[in-house]
Amino acid sequence: MAKVTLYVDYKSGGAKEYANAYDIAISPAGVLTFYWPAAGKGSGTPRAYKFTTSVPFTVEEDTSAG
Repeated sequence: MAKVTLYVDYKSGGAKEYANAYDIAISPAGVLTFYWPAAGKGSGTPRAYKFTTSVPFTVEEDTSAG
């Protein structure tokens, strides 16, 4: 799994981190798409949220997990 950081307020350095992001894809145009597990356990709660954005971002992957 990886951690995605979206810089939603680039000028002030405000960022939102999404730990355990998966199925990360970056298009040639710089559009980021990833899934993030939902925290809820109810039957109406989705299993994951899909994010698609073009705001500045970083992606960190733990390569030591094996």
